[in-house]
Amino acid sequence: MAWEIRPQFLTANCNICKPPYRFAMCYHTEVPRNLDLDELLKQNPPDFRCNSSLLYYFVSLIYRGNTGNEKIERDYFFTRLNAEYLKHITAEYHQYLNYLEEQNIIVIDPHFINNALSRGYSFIPMYSAQARSITIHDKILVAKLSKPFRKAGKPNIVSTKSLPYLDKWFTPNLKIDYAAVKQHLRCIYQEDLLAKPKYKDLKAYRRKTRVSLAEITKLIAIKRYNARLRPATEIQNSINRTNIDSRVGRMHTPLTTIKKDFRQYISYNGETLVALDLKNSQPYLSRILLKIEKFQTLEISKILFLYNPNLKPLDARSITLTDLITTESNENDVVKFLNWVESGLFYEHFGKQLAITQGITNMDDTELRDYAKKCTYAAFFCKDVVTSWNKVYNLFVSTFPTVAEIFRFIKYGDGYHNTLACTLQYVESQLFLHEICGSIAAKYPEAPIYTIHDSVVTTEAYKNRVKTEIENIIHAKIGVMPIIDEEYWLKKVPVVAP
Repeated sequence: MAWEIRPQFLTANCNICKPPYRFAMCYHTEVPRNLDLDELLKQNPPDFRCNSSLLYYFVSLIYRGNTGNEKIERDYFFTRLNAEYLKHITAEYHQYLNYLEEQNIIVIDPHFINNALSRGYSFIPMYSAQARSITIHDKILVAKLSKPFRKAGKPNIVSTKSLPYLDKWFTPNLKIDYAAVKQHLRCIYQEDLLAKPKYKDLKAYRRKTRVSLAEITKLIAIKRYNARLRPATEIQNSINRTNIDSRVGRMHTPLTTIKKDFRQYISYNGETLVALDLKNSQPYLSRILLKIEKFQTLEISKILFLYNPNLKPLDARSITLTDLITTESNENDVVKFLNWVESGLFYEHFGKQLAITQGITNMDDTELRDYAKKCTYAAFFCKDVVTSWNKVYNLFVSTFPTVAEIFRFIKYGDGYHNTLACTLQYVESQLFLHEICGSIAAKYPEAPIYTIHDSVVTTEAYKNRVKTEIENIIHAKIGVMPIIDEEYWLKKVPVVAP
């Protein structure tokens, strides 16, 4: 498990670093509110040469959780930290973590699986508190954090250089109703207190801390509260926390990580924001894999090779894939797939067909749409042999056998089942971040623009011009007119905590 850590650039709240600077001079993060590391170091000095900034950073890593890996975060209570990354920060990382364990600040789960699961770290219950913000000014550490981490043997596939025409809009003009977010979160927190914990490593934590299941449930609720509040805090404090994924080129910002329900509380300089979203984005973009003229014009075989060495351009298997797309593109199920995609109602049509073919009578239209989406994602993202997904995967195969055959061909090879998903996300990021937003920034430099993967967010005043630009560029690239949804970020009925 590995991820990129990028610098948290200067904000108006930093009293030590004074803008303007070209490069980051400080790093903004969070630690438990009731943990005073300065006092701890004074009362119990470690028996090694300790850099307090490094200690603060490791504490913040554990506190912030499994950043960048949603599956690990969803499945594991401990924060799983990759040893290779920790060694990149300092070769003596184990001394810092062992010191925290000796001082009864954290517990360590030593269980790990090579190249799959890293050792886990978690605070004891008393330090699983709400956050307080800190700023690290150690120049050597900040310099390391300003460069994306590259795991050995896994070079960057795409550039991680920042995009100034997008970064520049994360200013104090981007506002959030912080009090409303916290009130909303208190309601969700009450619901989380009633949820049953499902983490895989809870037994290890309970064994080390001797806490009750009720207390574990409360800790999980606090952990989720902090994680959901974090992007809102970053917007509130104008912290420019942006990074670009080195594998598929997606841009991650507070707007991509904030809970969808909280978008209603965000505005720009008092103006309503509107998200312009590409409907059915993954099925829509997959058109370039099913129409041979687009497959060849856009040189998709070169992109596939970035993620699957079995598909080297001009090799036998790559040529076979090209022939397969050429000969099968007029099959009935491929034509039906593309027609549904072009209508902008792919999941709705697929859901209705599933209701007929499977005799489903206990789902409403929304549930059918969600079920169709689950079947589609199984075909796009999962291994063909994953038993937990077999039922929904086979429903996609039975409806679109030729499409599924092409997708299986693309995902060929042990460990390369993510080729299809990575290719589509790569195309999406190049299209939205570089072509669409680059063009908007050049034509309308005063238009505030943000991205949430397959959507562009702007103010109501620029909505029509930005939407037209999105439609024209995507149409020219993919070959059919896209359907763009408009989502206005308007406040709904206030949520009141019980």
